[in-house]
Amino acid sequence: MRERLVLRKLSRIVYKPDMQVRRLVLSSVLRSAVLLFTPVAFACPFCHTSTGRQVQAGIFNASFGIKLLVTAAPFPIFAGLIAFLYFQVPRTRNFDKEPENKDGDHS
Repeated sequence: MRERLVLRKLSRIVYKPDMQVRRLVLSSVLRSAVLLFTPVAFACPFCHTSTGRQVQAGIFNASFGIKLLVTAAPFPIFAGLIAFLYFQVPRTRNFDKEPENKDGDHS
């Protein structure tokens, strides 16, 4: 009975998608502006030395693309698996119908 009352209250909440879209766009624009117009912080004391240049050359060499691909490959696989489970697995609960007792009694 309590779940039914909660569901009724939730169904009365007015959903305003325009406000959510505006808020999402505004936050995206502000975050992009912060990332684009802030100066880059150089916390690495070795990056502008010969040792730092050697390390960068070792990381960003000809095999960098392949290593990046192998490192990032699990993310779309897991995202696809999650999307499959979310959209294809049937839901076991139906909140529209009231559950029946084993005796067939609806009380």
